[in-house]
Amino acid sequence: MAFTHLPLRRSALVGAAAYGLGYLPAYAVAAANRAALADVTVPGATENIDPASLSAVFGSLPPSWTLGGWLFYNAHRAAVSLPAAGARNGVFAPTNTDLIAALGGSVLGLYLVPPALLVAAGALAMEWGEIGSTTPWVGGASVAVGYAPLLVLGSFVFAASIGDGAVTVVGSPDGLTTLLAALVYPTVFGALGGALAVRRRSAEVGTATT
Repeated sequence: MAFTHLPLRRSALVGAAAYGLGYLPAYAVAAANRAALADVTVPGATENIDPASLSAVFGSLPPSWTLGGWLFYNAHRAAVSLPAAGARNGVFAPTNTDLIAALGGSVLGLYLVPPALLVAAGALAMEWGEIGSTTPWVGGASVAVGYAPLLVLGSFVFAASIGDGAVTVVGSPDGLTTLLAALVYPTVFGALGGALAVRRRSAEVGTATT
């Protein structure tokens, strides 16, 4: 079955839903760990500038919905590009940071959220779209139609800026690693979900005929 024959509207809806659901636990973690996030250390812009906490770099900690977005992108192994300490002085030295790794502990479980949701989304796309079992990988990967664009666009939404009029720097998901995540995560894990759905369907048919 050609890719153009897939029910892409349904796949896009499933993919978009997976994106939205994946953000929710990241937001909850951000809201519950604001104090810990405020203390995450950011390197200095130059060797002469000491490291500083995230809250010190921004003057005040970005809102929880923004921090949740950063954690959500870190869960895709996409780095967050933060202004280094001292950037207010006119030195723009972005530093890629993984806030999930910085927090550690139970927060590391966020890494499992996007793969789990995308496997489920790929399986749902196969079932809901009534896609033939001859294209399980392509059918499951079709959730990328809804997921990947949102992941790319969201990198612009989850941005926080600081500035004093003379210079403004922005902290946001890193563009290159976000683009890589948008290409890899929904296609790989969605495809896996599609394959698992077909395997389960085949097992049910085999059980029914015995």
